[in-house]
Amino acid sequence: MKHISYNVDWGWWSENKNVFFIDDEFIGQYTFQFNDVIILTAVYVDPDYRGEGYGTKIMNKAIEYITEHKLVNVYLEVDKTNTVATALYLKLGFEFSGDYKPEEYLNLMKYK
Repeated sequence: MKHISYNVDWGWWSENKNVFFIDDEFIGQYTFQFNDVIILTAVYVDPDYRGEGYGTKIMNKAIEYITEHKLVNVYLEVDKTNTVATALYLKLGFEFSGDYKPEEYLNLMKYK
């Protein structure tokens, strides 16, 4: 799995974008947004690659980044109906949080 990471500075916030490929075919991504809080966003696995462990591999890369950079208060928002992703996030060390209120259809989770 090939991993490309790059940073973007938007002025009042910045992002660390990460994309993943197999044989030059896009399989998934995630982005860290840095502002008042750190949000892990745009977590995505291409439907053709779901159920094959790539979500876990991609999230482990995100957790590796959190650990290496000693980030604290890292949040993600997940659709309340996305039980597969929610179960994965719980398994990988995220927990439900009430630190701020996301959109009504989302659950807020925080990395322990």
